[in-house]
Amino acid sequence: MEENFEVALKVGKPVAQQALKNQNRLVLSECPLAATHIRQGMKKLDKNAVVENAHPIEILAQAYGL
Repeated sequence: MEENFEVALKVGKPVAQQALKNQNRLVLSECPLAATHIRQGMKKLDKNAVVENAHPIEILAQAYGL
């Protein structure tokens, strides 16, 4: 929700900072909204960041060639 957006970004900021520090391009979360907030936080911290998000099941499926 719009009124909670800044709080969500603040909560996800440490994760976003760590992901940028480690140059991670892929954000995984069982919660699609959390992954989106982390990705948005990464973009807010670094406008040139290239970030994708996926559900962990999608990555497992890719790993097994499904």
